[in-house]
Amino acid sequence: MTESKKDPNEVLRLLMTINNDPALKSSTRLMILIALAINKKISYKTLLEITRLKKGSLSNHLAQLEEAGYITVRNSFSLGSPRIVTEITEKGMDIYKKYLELLREL
Repeated sequence: MTESKKDPNEVLRLLMTINNDPALKSSTRLMILIALAINKKISYKTLLEITRLKKGSLSNHLAQLEEAGYITVRNSFSLGSPRIVTEITEKGMDIYKKYLELLREL
């Protein structure tokens, strides 16, 4: 059974639709979303290491992703000290899967 492929230009148009989402226009935010899709949740400290951003810049990116509903950011306590944890939402996983599917089509 052969799988029918989409027209590459149509796939590119669909990818542009995702990239036109204000929360995903930044390659950094897209990378954060992909990292969370792979790991499900990541500490703020680990995201600082992955992205190599300053705290303020990372916080701004996370706020935009959270406002769009792609992630949640919450405080937790580990051994009595506060810790910020980011998690991908169902909406975030859906857009990640769609993005990955479109890349595979290319």
